[in-house]
Amino acid sequence: MKKIIIFLAISTSALAIISCNKTKQNAKTFQGTTWNITSLIIDGVADTNFAELEFGEGNIYKEVLSGKWHNAGNSHGTSAAEISFAWQFRDKGKTFEISNQSEGDDALQCSQLSGVYQVENSTKTEYEFSSSATIGYNGKKVVMKMKKN
Repeated sequence: MKKIIIFLAISTSALAIISCNKTKQNAKTFQGTTWNITSLIIDGVADTNFAELEFGEGNIYKEVLSGKWHNAGNSHGTSAAEISFAWQFRDKGKTFEISNQSEGDDALQCSQLSGVYQVENSTKTEYEFSSSATIGYNGKKVVMKMKKN
């Protein structure tokens, strides 16, 4: 009986450590990298304006991380507007949030897609997110797939 209790205690501790690190693991996958939106479906309709997102680095527990949003059709770094966003993973890596930090017409897509997403699928190079709570499409299902450059 004592061995079973020790085994269960060790197993539970290991599971807790692995679960807590999923937020850090997802954030680390994004930090300092560039990702392209490869698929965007809004309320069942495919959108073909795919942005490129540069994710900044930092300590996920001490600061809000930021990034740069490059609209479709603009070469990397040539957009006249600097579109900034804040981002974070939470809930043991199951939730992803993105929040527009810029104003103006160039920031429209970033603003509309800002919201809280559920992480549906993830690998080191591809992620799929879904949300019904974005700023521009509240109540409509948004499915966004991203691939690492």
